Parts: sequence; C-alpha cells; structure tokens
Amino acid sequence: GSGSSGGSGSAGNGATARCNDGTYSYAAHHQGACSHHGGVAVFYR
Repeated sequence: GSGSSGGSGSAGNGATARCNDGTYSYAAHHQGACSHHGGVAVFYR
C-alpha cells in the first residue's frame, strides 16, 4: 500500500478491515474505515 485509506478488492498487503460490500480497507484508524463501503464487516487489527 502507498498510504491509501480507500477500499480495495483484495486483502493483500496488510488490510485493516473488510467492508460490508466485500472490499477491503487500509485505513490507519477504525474511525472512517469503509465509510463509503457500507461500514466495516470485520476488523483485522
């Protein structure tokens, strides 16, 4: 990742959360993660 906090279609390199729409978030903080993807389904860390 290159500092992006947006969603992605795969859990690849250090995703922090999986969103309810099936994408993955790399947000540094839980607040705001998946905010445009239907909310967080699972936090990985």
